[in-house]
Amino acid sequence: MVVMLSQAIHVLWGIFGILLLFFIPGYLLVKLFFNKTKDLEALGQIGLGIAFSICIAIVVGLLLGFVKYISPAFSGLTMLNLLISLVSISAVSVVIILFNKKWKS
Repeated sequence: MVVMLSQAIHVLWGIFGILLLFFIPGYLLVKLFFNKTKDLEALGQIGLGIAFSICIAIVVGLLLGFVKYISPAFSGLTMLNLLISLVSISAVSVVIILFNKKWKS
């Protein structure tokens, strides 16, 4: 029973990681730039979201890799630092999107 629960947690962690790495930050950025549905179709939004997410992950990875040379207090590129950075970027994007929707209403 414990083994099955552990495997299920690992599978969910992998699905969340793939979504966070390859889709969520870029899709939110696309929603931020193209806030009207008429600007871009759904398939275009998904494609740009995947492309933007890969670009964001690369830039964040490079910046985290250089941080350890600038300040030795930080550990640089780790899974936790990458997770915190991508979640922070996504959260800031959601806040800006919600603020824009409320401001226009």
